[in-house]
Amino acid sequence: MTVVHFGYGDVGGNSPDHFSNETGNLEVVWLWFPERKRELELSFLNPVPGAAESVLRLDDVTLPFPVDSSSTAFTFTDVDISWTEGQVVAVSIVQ
Repeated sequence: MTVVHFGYGDVGGNSPDHFSNETGNLEVVWLWFPERKRELELSFLNPVPGAAESVLRLDDVTLPFPVDSSSTAFTFTDVDISWTEGQVVAVSIVQ
């Protein structure tokens, strides 16, 4: 994902051109990180199979999927990451 700064400390990606080599059929809608809230929001058009047994990897950060989320939208809490405009972050889902 190529990081975009949206102002007010909000960073992430919210369009297909920010996710350059997406594989599979989940179709990312956005990966959003409002720094002031320390919450990472991740949304897909299609359900994530086995999300409860999966982790999200963002370069060297690994986050377990929240168990109380829907199958297409996830909010990860107490996240400490620091991204800058134009930074390329390797994002993957691992079961």
